[in-house]
Amino acid sequence: MSDNESNPNHIPTSAKQLTGKDIYRKWRFEAEFTLQYYRTLDIVNGTATAPTHSGSLPSDGNDPGYQSSLKAYKQANRKQEDITNWAVSFILNNIDEDVKDVIPQDGNPAMLWKGLEEQFDLQTVSTLFITFATLTSLQYSPQRPLNDHLVTYANIWQTVFHGLIVATWDLLIFH
Repeated sequence: MSDNESNPNHIPTSAKQLTGKDIYRKWRFEAEFTLQYYRTLDIVNGTATAPTHSGSLPSDGNDPGYQSSLKAYKQANRKQEDITNWAVSFILNNIDEDVKDVIPQDGNPAMLWKGLEEQFDLQTVSTLFITFATLTSLQYSPQRPLNDHLVTYANIWQTVFHGLIVATWDLLIFH
């Protein structure tokens, strides 16, 4: 039996917390995998909402269906709240404290996810421009070890390459 079946309140953590733009796409891939496993990805990315009770409550408390409708209504609301709280907790538990300072924290998982995307996703035009500008202006300095320069260069290329792979994957899957 999987963790999400035996303990739905368990909040897993990623191998690495999100600390910034340099690992955002890798972190997001791992987070999306986990959120999909726990069946909350659609709620987090805003394509669905947590389940709610679809029926209306009878206005008369003496109505025989009132108690069963009220019970179903409360259960659906509790489930919606549990799912929302789980998703927010998962995201907040998997991001660095400094990252939490620059994103909205209103308890809405879709707004939180969108805030992370806007802040850290290298697919936006401005961040992509900055990444390419950094790459093209990167110069070797004899004052720094060559290894440092090569690591910086490799990290920037890895960010660009990973972003292109994810963008291509998104196009293949979602379009």
